Amino acid sequence: MLDPETIRKLPEEPGVYLMKDGEGTILYVGKAKRLRRRVASYLRQPQTPRTAMLVSKIASLDFIVTDNEVEALILESNLVKQHKPHFNILLKDDKHYPYIKITTTDSFPRLEVVRRIEKDGGTYFGPYPSASAMRRVIDIIDRHFQLRKRNTAMDAHPKRPCLNYQIGRCLAPCAHKIDEARYNTIVGDVIQFLRGHSTQLQEEIQARMQEAAERLDFETAAQLRNELQAVDEIFEKQKMIDPKLRDQDVLAAHQDGGDLEVILLTIRRGHLVGQRRLSLGKMDAGLEDEALEAFIKQHYVHPAQVPTELLLDRRLEEVKSLESFLAHLAGRRVKIRRAVRGQGRRLVEMAAKNCQLSLLARRI
Repeated sequence: MLDPETIRKLPEEPGVYLMKDGEGTILYVGKAKRLRRRVASYLRQPQTPRTAMLVSKIASLDFIVTDNEVEALILESNLVKQHKPHFNILLKDDKHYPYIKITTTDSFPRLEVVRRIEKDGGTYFGPYPSASAMRRVIDIIDRHFQLRKRNTAMDAHPKRPCLNYQIGRCLAPCAHKIDEARYNTIVGDVIQFLRGHSTQLQEEIQARMQEAAERLDFETAAQLRNELQAVDEIFEKQKMIDPKLRDQDVLAAHQDGGDLEVILLTIRRGHLVGQRRLSLGKMDAGLEDEALEAFIKQHYVHPAQVPTELLLDRRLEEVKSLESFLAHLAGRRVKIRRAVRGQGRRLVEMAAKNCQLSLLARRI
């Protein structure tokens, strides 16, 4: 149990606190602007059933002081991901959604499907909640952009082209069928394609195709025509919902009968490109805000995931700290706001409606 003497010894500085049971297992990790005041709040009434159970199991308390609240939030996020404490709200569907990775550190980059983001210099896209949607994107890239498949050494001695080249699924740089400069231009097109920059990419490919045709380089012109078809194919199927072509994530939470669900809609360059649902199961009432904060701190792990703007269906108390947390991760400014009017409001209403319908569907 927490006792007043233990709390009295805590500093009134920002930091992270770790609540442990009698065996030293971490039960809960939290962050605070003022450690002593925050931990003392656990002894105040009324307590939710979840908090009361947590307090009853606490045998010891550790803390780590940080320079500011943002550092505390970053440390809390890392510790929760590492230890997965029982009383923290966790992304329990952490099944490592797939990402598309471009091995941009290679001289002739390849496309890979990976389950984890590494700090290896590669360029990552995702996560893709729908494996079928990801496979459709990869199939289009294979058919039209034809990046190399095999992880073979690229050297001065040409190798025999593989079957992928024979069926039009690879440009065979290992067989010296394409030079590095032209190949890397195509890699740049794939990156633009995956980032959703369709209009700019379409215009650039159209111009290069025209130039190739004028100099009678019909092989290059045909390749560029295929790239243009690939861009048209994927973006015709994506729903345009924001004519301003912004990068946004839309988050909403809904609780009904104790069941709590969070939904994320991913919008890139104005197109709805995916969604992620997270069911938290039976929870104490009134935890929607905490669930959204936990989602933000645990979902975003790589700069490529972070949008320019995050739209919510409510105002969060920690919004400034969360903005700083995401800006630190992305290396640029990130805005979090409650959408109350216009297109933003329609987006959060769509997310909230999907949340409600998802909970209803599981009960039928």
